[in-house]
Amino acid sequence: MYKKLNFKLNLRLFILLFLFHGLVLSCSNTNAPQIDIEATVQARIDEEMTMQETIAMQKAEIAKSVQATVQAVNEEKKLFLLTPIPTPKILDSNIKAPKPNPKFPTATTVPSSAPASTKTPIPVPTLIPTATPTSTPLPDIIPTASATAISKSASELSREDGETSTGYEKAKEVYSVSDVVAFASQSVVRIEIEMGNGRIGIGSGFIVREDGLLVTNSHVVNSNTVAMITLSDGIKKMGQVLVTDEKSDLALIKIDAENLAVLEFGDSSELLLGQEIIVIGYPKGLVGSATITKGLVSAIRKNLFGLNSVIQTDAALNPGNSGGPMLDLTGKVIGVAQAKITDSEGLNLGIPSEEVEPVIMNWLKSYDDGIILESESVKNNEQILSFESNQGSISDDIYTNSKYWYSIQIPDEWDINYSNPDFVHIFPNNSSSQYESSGLLVTSRTIDSDKYPTIEAYARDWTVGLGADVSSFNIESHLVLPHLYPVQADQYIISYSLGRNLLKKRRDIRYLLGRHVITVTAFAPVYNWTTSSDLFTAMINSQNSFDPTSYTNTQYNYSVSYPSFWKTPPPEMIGGYKATDIESSLELRVLIYENEGHVFISEYAESKGVAFGDDTSNGKILSKHIAYATRNNPSYRIDYQYEYKEELIKGAVLVTLTDSKAIWVFVKSLKKEWDELSPIIDQLFIRFTVEN
Repeated sequence: MYKKLNFKLNLRLFILLFLFHGLVLSCSNTNAPQIDIEATVQARIDEEMTMQETIAMQKAEIAKSVQATVQAVNEEKKLFLLTPIPTPKILDSNIKAPKPNPKFPTATTVPSSAPASTKTPIPVPTLIPTATPTSTPLPDIIPTASATAISKSASELSREDGETSTGYEKAKEVYSVSDVVAFASQSVVRIEIEMGNGRIGIGSGFIVREDGLLVTNSHVVNSNTVAMITLSDGIKKMGQVLVTDEKSDLALIKIDAENLAVLEFGDSSELLLGQEIIVIGYPKGLVGSATITKGLVSAIRKNLFGLNSVIQTDAALNPGNSGGPMLDLTGKVIGVAQAKITDSEGLNLGIPSEEVEPVIMNWLKSYDDGIILESESVKNNEQILSFESNQGSISDDIYTNSKYWYSIQIPDEWDINYSNPDFVHIFPNNSSSQYESSGLLVTSRTIDSDKYPTIEAYARDWTVGLGADVSSFNIESHLVLPHLYPVQADQYIISYSLGRNLLKKRRDIRYLLGRHVITVTAFAPVYNWTTSSDLFTAMINSQNSFDPTSYTNTQYNYSVSYPSFWKTPPPEMIGGYKATDIESSLELRVLIYENEGHVFISEYAESKGVAFGDDTSNGKILSKHIAYATRNNPSYRIDYQYEYKEELIKGAVLVTLTDSKAIWVFVKSLKKEWDELSPIIDQLFIRFTVEN
């Protein structure tokens, strides 16, 4: 009971103390403000929204900065890696920007070595508010050694003009073989040279200046002063050989042309063994487009067979390729095709451009400065004698030119210089100043026979003109010489002053001989230009003795020409003629028939055809067509072949009508010799003339 009472007392005491404590607290907080819970919550909400909006704005700003940085990097990559031909930018106001080459086709750049770069990854920005976003670093570009073009980065393009910028180089462009051939072949030409005895030499060359200057080998032109040049589009031009150099085996030729496609020289010292090269030329006299061969740089050899340095390659070279360009895959000339080693495979040689370019550049500078270019003369007398014997001969004071098949009489006590068959000089042997006093010159010029079928057509485009140091030049008369028919010729009488103001006169007679015009010039001071002068009489008689034909039939008014060493057996019929080559099976025969009232040559020739003898077999016609259609009196050509005594014979006949006759010119040889003799056969036909 005591414990129960004690518990109740303690409980009451606790309640009293609690009530007293509450009363004291109530009194102490009577003046304290009441807390607004709703306002407090709303303030907290507003503060949180403001913070979220700030973070969202910072996120948008950072995202925009990252996008701009990525775009700048992409533009940088595009400028340096994706642009095929960027426009070069000038790093210095004193440095000129390189000009683009219009002849090169647009092609995807294949760098020789890819630009090395250190690429820094683009950092991913965190969502931490910053006042300025950190810029993304660009990749480091290391310039390559072989670069030529310079480009600025995207960031540098926005700089002010006066600010200096850092340049980056672009690898040189490399093209496919077909691309190189497409533009380079336009600058490659075919060269035809008269070799004597009716033979024609074929070579190649390439244009180095758009005004018609081209390069070839010295051994292609040999001692010739003129050459027939065929451009890539088939147009033929007569070329003048300006200079040759036997040591470098190079020659420079000029044709009358403008705006030609040209080739540029590369650096052969940078060639690598195994590097691909291209050769373009006209081998074996093949007609049509140039031939393309490709191979590798096999070796660079010094003083091979006594030659200068040569590029050895397995790219095919054949006779006729000489003088053509050897190109790398940038389209630059790194060599000039020169020779092949016979009895071998893939051993072909070219002259390196590092040896060619200095010689050619020196010649071009001299040409531009008006300096006369002189070819290297032959120093060995034995070579001179050998050369002269190959180009002509003298018998009983008659000089015969074996290259152009003409002859001329040398006056008594006169001398002759015929070391150059294109420029023969006959002069009095007692003259102290041979060229400037009196004498005769016989010169040759190659022409387009289709364009100039008559001397009148030639005279419309070509007349005589001033020479060096000539003044007071006056053409006193010009006339065609009909009495020389069937050969066509014209004559000029000219007065002029030369050198020491000495008044002189000259007489030019020009003979149209197929693909050539031969001019015989007689010249003397005016005081010797009189029939009472023995010198004048001897000179004019020599000029009149010039004979461009081997045989002329005055009854039927035709003439034929052939090399002087041919034999002429008696003809087999009246009016006919026969000549045979003593060095081959080639034979020429002329037969005369009635034209049976025919006017058109094709109608007549088709009605007759070619008859094969009973002692022949397997005779057949190979081709037939109109020949020399631009002439006043065209001809008809029929090619054929047959077997005779187990030998295969090939032949051709040229049929030409006159007022009452039909003249048949037959040429034949063993078939195995025909291709080699074809240049002579062509000359035999084109030099055949007949007066209608």
